[in-house]
Amino acid sequence: MTWWQTLVVALATYVVTKLVDHLVAYYGEPREFRKRRREFALHEIEQFKADVGRYVELAANWQPHENKQPAYMDLFENDYELIGRIKKYPLVANAGRDALHWCKIVASEEQRQSAELLERKRELDEKYRIFLTKCDEYLQSIV
Repeated sequence: MTWWQTLVVALATYVVTKLVDHLVAYYGEPREFRKRRREFALHEIEQFKADVGRYVELAANWQPHENKQPAYMDLFENDYELIGRIKKYPLVANAGRDALHWCKIVASEEQRQSAELLERKRELDEKYRIFLTKCDEYLQSIV
């Protein structure tokens, strides 16, 4: 084999290898994109569940309102940001908004030392369960 025949074989091999690499990348990329999108949604929703759980746990705790007041102020100050980050998942965001709203209702009832506090905490528990169900339903739909 002469040097130019070797060069032609090497160039042909290089071109075929690059062509196969591009085809594999082209057909594999959408699958990888969907996988990354699913993992990102899973991470975001799990983080949102943890954040809402922190609110609910604070509201469901039976400590006096005076002890929880600083924590309420810190949490409720940025609750709109919490919903804003998850707005792209409407069913999850709506259920989370309901749970956070009921946390605020419980905080208000605690402050007033209302007789309906136990009923409000039960309703908060129900809203939180609905929220968790919506999160799980959405996560199951993207898997």
